[in-house]
Amino acid sequence: MRKRILSYLPLLVFLVLACSFFWPLALMQDSLKWDALDAFLPWRRAVTESLRAGHLPLWNPFQYLGFPLHSDPECGAWYPMVWIIALFRNYDFYTQNLEFCFHIFIAGYGTFVLARSLGQHIAAAFVAGICYMSCGFFVGNAQNFIFLIGPAWFPLALFYLRRALILRSRAAALKTGLVFYLILSGSYPGASIIALYGLAGYALYFWITRFRIVPAFNKQYGKMLLWIALPALAFSAVVWVSVYEALPYFSRAGGISYELVSENSFSPKAFISFLLPFATSGLEAYDWGSGNCMINAYMGLIPLLLIFEWAISGGKTKKEWLLLITAILLMGLAMGPALPLRYWLFRFVPGMDLFRHTSIFRVFALLAFMLLGGFRLSRMLEQKDYHFRNLKICLALLLLVFVIILIASFPPDLSELYSSFWEEYMQPTGFWNLDVSSCIFIQSQVQVVIILMLLVCLFVVKKPLRILPFVVAIDMFLAVQLNMPSTVTFALAQNPLAEREQQLLDATDGERPYNNQHISDNEPGKLGVHVEGLWRNLNIFCKQPYYKGYNSFQFTSFNTYENSRFFSTGMKNKLVYLSDTCYPIKLMEDSVAVAYHPQNLYAAHAMIQHHLVPLYYGKGNVGSAPPEVTIRENEIDAVVELKNEGLLTLLQNYHKNWKVTVDDQDRTADLFVTNHTLMSLALDKGQHCVRFIYTPLKTLIAFWISVLAAGVSLLALLWISYRKRHF
Repeated sequence: MRKRILSYLPLLVFLVLACSFFWPLALMQDSLKWDALDAFLPWRRAVTESLRAGHLPLWNPFQYLGFPLHSDPECGAWYPMVWIIALFRNYDFYTQNLEFCFHIFIAGYGTFVLARSLGQHIAAAFVAGICYMSCGFFVGNAQNFIFLIGPAWFPLALFYLRRALILRSRAAALKTGLVFYLILSGSYPGASIIALYGLAGYALYFWITRFRIVPAFNKQYGKMLLWIALPALAFSAVVWVSVYEALPYFSRAGGISYELVSENSFSPKAFISFLLPFATSGLEAYDWGSGNCMINAYMGLIPLLLIFEWAISGGKTKKEWLLLITAILLMGLAMGPALPLRYWLFRFVPGMDLFRHTSIFRVFALLAFMLLGGFRLSRMLEQKDYHFRNLKICLALLLLVFVIILIASFPPDLSELYSSFWEEYMQPTGFWNLDVSSCIFIQSQVQVVIILMLLVCLFVVKKPLRILPFVVAIDMFLAVQLNMPSTVTFALAQNPLAEREQQLLDATDGERPYNNQHISDNEPGKLGVHVEGLWRNLNIFCKQPYYKGYNSFQFTSFNTYENSRFFSTGMKNKLVYLSDTCYPIKLMEDSVAVAYHPQNLYAAHAMIQHHLVPLYYGKGNVGSAPPEVTIRENEIDAVVELKNEGLLTLLQNYHKNWKVTVDDQDRTADLFVTNHTLMSLALDKGQHCVRFIYTPLKTLIAFWISVLAAGVSLLALLWISYRKRHF
């Protein structure tokens, strides 16, 4: 019983550490910042609102004339944690903080169990887990917090993959598939693609190394791969199908340019963050060659020392050399245009032309570095006659480096620097108003203190290596605190988190029917609400459709329409409007039509009574009263009255999954595309009830396949666990 209780101790340790490192979020004293608030919070809010209303989160009509919410993994429509949150409340500041801290915890614990499965000493595993969960990637990219989800789950996925292949465990194979589904459904697509290649690379490495030893194991290996791959595909069927259905419409589906791919790389200047992460938090005016959230790669002094010590020591294994080579290659990829590696992947590796932010590769490099340091620390702990000579040399050299840096960066007025630093720490302003030299000086002092602590441990403590996890925790805690105001917390907020939460509740409180205004009048600044930290996606909270927003998921057809001369004129319409004429699309750029006829429609053809016609002319004076429009989950209804036959247009992007009924009669076959991306329908004279319903049938089938697969797998895991205990 005692042994079983102790087995849960690492869970508690990493949970406490996650809350301690990011205490302003865990204690609900502050929120995340930038994209976390302005993009990911509104998208997840839309998902939870749909779920709590009893509907699947399928269509968001409030951004860029609508997009399929379920097809963008960044929105978390199929991510189980978002669904769990929806059981209790809508997504808000508090739940976002909890989700962030949870993934920090998973990152640390997953790395710990992975290191232990690799045979590393428990102290080394704690060092790896602590450093990974608080490394520069999780601190620097906190505002892009969906970037963190894939890397957070990746160590656990690799752990289960190893168990499945080594032990031929079907339970581990099912868990591998489940964790991969969590990565795919919740993370930034770029991180998911890298994680998939990482898992496939390990499976290939396992096959190559074992095939040399046991040539006859191919059949068993193939069976186990099927046990991993088939459940993984079944679990994630809803994600794959959702994305597949959006590919013909998504502007980036065919790949993006190398210029976009190589954006936000880990610049050569950013390598200073391996020693001095606080240097990257100085004045925003300093040119680091990349975004300030992409240039922090700190993994702690101790892993760095262990790698240096490994380099000058003997007994290196092939596995360790492979980790080093992998880490170096991944850092090279993170550097983007500075080296040709990322370009080669862009040209020749499938999927590597689909995402930006090449600096993401650095987190996987840091994981490899930490595991390498863990192997060295484990060997040191196992050697009874280890005398610390090499480690002391590395510490002395590193201490000398920081002393030189201190002398070189010594400020003209030391007391003024300390005063400014303390004042800004107590009242943060969003970024440190200190020059880079001052940040380097302050961080160097901290590093000197950490090194002196290590030296004291080596000379005073009987078994110093066993207390390294405590020193590591102090090191990483201080690094997180120094960088947190710049890249983690919303330090610029004028109001406490509780007041901002109330602003959010006020913006979404009660029913907000469609205001029946022109789409161009629904810009966020005119909606009459204010939620500090949000500005571009307020329409999601206020339930008012708009032609802008903040989302990389845009229709190709929308972009074509947006770039046309008629776009601004066409936005001077309501969500549903009536027209009497449809011109050939080639006339859309006519200057007179653009200037004076916002209700004109342009199409390659019109669909009249199931027949294609080149253009359509009505009898004029279609209707005077504006349509009565109601926006529901995945549905838009309109009651219209026409004086003469004419055309009804919905200001939403066309997708083949839209269905339309007129007076309860299916008229989907009569829909046709106007103005490149809108949907129009010919109606007869009289009053009509028109209902547009977004119904992605393939996605719905895939959803039930995923649910069934998850249910069967859960029962299988329970049965396997029961058999182990009772048979």
